[in-house]
Amino acid sequence: MRKLVTILLALLLLLPFTGCGSSLSRYESVYTDLFDTDYTFTAYCSSDEEFEAVSTAVYAELSRLDSLFDIYDGGEGVSERAERQQDS
Repeated sequence: MRKLVTILLALLLLLPFTGCGSSLSRYESVYTDLFDTDYTFTAYCSSDEEFEAVSTAVYAELSRLDSLFDIYDGGEGVSERAERQQDS
């Protein structure tokens, strides 16, 4: 029984080194207009279309967060709060 467990553990440890021959490619997008800094988004996808869909979703979420946390550019509900803080 102990020998079987040892063999199974050895196979389990070697499994990550075998590779599965996946056809994922590395894609990158650079965003320079959000949060006044540069962001590089890297993803491994199987096609250009899949990466574009993921990249668009990431950009939309980062853009939403940028508008929420940027008190200098007016966003929905943000400019009023910034004006109240400046008046205080």
